[in-house]
Amino acid sequence: MVNAEREIVPVTVVIPVYNGADYIEDAIQSVLNQTCDVEEILICDNKSTDNTIGVLEKIIKNSVYKRFRVIRKYENEGYIKNMNTCIIESRSKYLRFLHADDMMKPNSIYEQLEIFIKKPHIALISGQEEYKHENSEMNAKPKNKISSLQYNAGQIFEFVIERGHYLPVSSVMLNLEKVRTVGLFPEYTLAGDEYFWLQILNKYPIIVMNNIHSVRRIHNSNLQYAWFYKNKEEFVKGIYDLLTLMKSLEVRIDKQKKLINNRRRRYSKILTGNAIFVFRRHKDTRSSLWYLYKSLQLWIPSLFTRSFCKAVILIALNIIGIYTPIKRMFLKYKMK
Repeated sequence: MVNAEREIVPVTVVIPVYNGADYIEDAIQSVLNQTCDVEEILICDNKSTDNTIGVLEKIIKNSVYKRFRVIRKYENEGYIKNMNTCIIESRSKYLRFLHADDMMKPNSIYEQLEIFIKKPHIALISGQEEYKHENSEMNAKPKNKISSLQYNAGQIFEFVIERGHYLPVSSVMLNLEKVRTVGLFPEYTLAGDEYFWLQILNKYPIIVMNNIHSVRRIHNSNLQYAWFYKNKEEFVKGIYDLLTLMKSLEVRIDKQKKLINNRRRRYSKILTGNAIFVFRRHKDTRSSLWYLYKSLQLWIPSLFTRSFCKAVILIALNIIGIYTPIKRMFLKYKMK
């Protein structure tokens, strides 16, 4: 059992940051407010152009906690490469992610570490997140209440259908002894984090907890649709990368087909939402139509399942008036 009274636990909290001067102090304070101390707080700065380093220097100088380590990049390598630096540089048995503009719930590390100790075969534990809007003092809770579940290695279909393969990064803790045998976040796709969770699950069991472990800030600089507007080709490529990965990992053919059709429909809705946002916010008709076109490309193949085609044929036969005669002929032949 973990002693909650400020025992140092074998966890490194990693904070990848780019231009996080306005928020990183709250993020670090949420780590210091935990019911146990971590071995190290590792901050990987991705060549920030604001006062992030100055804020960090002030925090480190004035803090009673002294196990900080700051890695400064001399060129911006992108989000995924910075996340991989966090994994490579972590020295503890367990790693907990925290975005520089997010915060942890006070007992989060203790609760997750307790599960790792009881179930050492688990590679990843995630919790839920709530949202804090920049201009609101109220935090928005998740709309859907879920139960805590363990997914065994290879249960790609079950995880994706029930959870949608999204895990809040700032609520994820990893067992590095296991995860390092899987590798790192893939750097060739925008969906690198969700891709990585599936790769881990393909090899090891994971647990998704039902309680809230992180607070995600919603502010102007991280509104995701604004990024999608500027990088729409990369976003759609990330979707197809995920579809390809899920198809390769889910080896049960019957479930593979259901999984891919389910995801195609889901991604189609997301792209339609992007199209609406682009039109409303930017009045960009061309980009909006482009998103709708990509949405249809995903949606139409998911319709043509065996049951859908059967229904279309039966309806068409009925409309032209030959369904009943054909059915009678079939039944007569079957009875012979």
